[in-house]
Amino acid sequence: MNSSNANSPAVEAAILAADIVWMRGGDQWQYVSQWGGSLAEQAIRTVYARGGVVGGSSAGCAVLGEVIYDAMNGGVLPQEALANPYNQFMTFTTGFLELGAGLLFDTHFTERGRLGRLPIFVARARADLGLDLIGVEVDDRTALCVYPDRTAVVRGEGAVTLLHRSADTQQKISPGATPFVSPLVHTQLTQGYVYDLGGRQVVSRPPNAVIPPPPGAQPAFVPLALSGSATGDADLGERRVVDNGNASALFH
Repeated sequence: MNSSNANSPAVEAAILAADIVWMRGGDQWQYVSQWGGSLAEQAIRTVYARGGVVGGSSAGCAVLGEVIYDAMNGGVLPQEALANPYNQFMTFTTGFLELGAGLLFDTHFTERGRLGRLPIFVARARADLGLDLIGVEVDDRTALCVYPDRTAVVRGEGAVTLLHRSADTQQKISPGATPFVSPLVHTQLTQGYVYDLGGRQVVSRPPNAVIPPPPGAQPAFVPLALSGSATGDADLGERRVVDNGNASALFH
């Protein structure tokens, strides 16, 4: 489906006849620009409203939120988002599908190291739109299944990472300047965890989940400047993650 047939009554009828609509990966800007305001978009909304399942992978997942990182000018690297939160690649869309109220989705999280850009997406939504979104990052071979009561279950091999503001969050974000947004609430969940998107809390854990004991005395924190190119900086933390030369180690 593209801009030439997104308003086709035949395409609309085919979508309305479906119980499941799945949008594959590719380019989310193509979805937004070619389907926005079309009969096809409205038909997808209708399927969802009557209880059908709507989902997607990669770009197809990215367009499910209330705010969409649309990649109109191409994808933004985390370091580009951190250097200038208003650079040409930081473009967003609202008003398309709008199936995930209060959410912004991103994908390929661990594989492409996208933790650096998600806080900036959340901060931009606050600064530009006044929205307090949950940024949802989904790993490859992983899904977040959202139910009508806004509980969400993690399925698959990787993790789902949720990032949102708290009452203590402060931010300073402007064009051409390094952004500041801290503290943020970070929740990372794996297979079997159930999360309440409305209450912003875990409501159920899988049977094999291990809950660590309460921490002891609060450690003394000191400011640190870490360089991604300085491998020795990995030793500055309490623990170091070693992949043993396997780039996919986190998925095993």
